[in-house]
Amino acid sequence: MSEDFCQFVEQTCQPLLADPEAEVILLADQLNTHLSESLVKWVAQQIGFYGGLGKKAIGVYYKTS
Repeated sequence: MSEDFCQFVEQTCQPLLADPEAEVILLADQLNTHLSESLVKWVAQQIGFYGGLGKKAIGVYYKTS
């Protein structure tokens, strides 16, 4: 299910991301689907974040220090 959600977000945002000046804001609740590893990695890639993504614990990613 979470992979499907990530694919849905990616496909939905793809036309918007073709414009380098476009800004995409994602709003999501705390469902496990919305905290999936694949989605976290995809968002990090889109914003150019290549640092540590933290550790996953009970479906939540914690910020690393």
